[in-house]
Amino acid sequence: MSTIIDEPATQAESEEKEVIVFRIGDLKIGIDIDCVREINGNLAIASVPIAPSHVRGVTNLRGEVLTVLDLRRILNMEPIEVTQESANIVVQANGEAVGLLVDRVEDVLKLRDADAQPPTSNVDRIASELFESVYQVDKELLIVLNVEETVART
Repeated sequence: MSTIIDEPATQAESEEKEVIVFRIGDLKIGIDIDCVREINGNLAIASVPIAPSHVRGVTNLRGEVLTVLDLRRILNMEPIEVTQESANIVVQANGEAVGLLVDRVEDVLKLRDADAQPPTSNVDRIASELFESVYQVDKELLIVLNVEETVART
């Protein structure tokens, strides 16, 4: 009689990460929760003259002045008016806190690293550097944003 012993899952197969899921237009995007300092509904953003188009402005968050980046502009999409659903996701990247303006926050999901797919090779090189990975979630694709690279480009 022989016994079959299941081999333990490799570390890469068993690792998970949590992501904050949000929308930019029809895109479903996630950010690793370890990069997120807070999600803020305070959208009192003062514009900054002569700033690049992707800089929406600055905001005062409990005495700390933060730059707010418009992810729509970074992703080469048309900007929209801020609504009640809009949110400012404050991330810590490259040693500083920065706000990322998104259309709406949807959820927090746990994703298995083993389910990650690389961004497709036919995406523009610059755009593909902004994305870490792609996941199939329900019937949609979820793109995980590379926060460090996104903030570094600004």
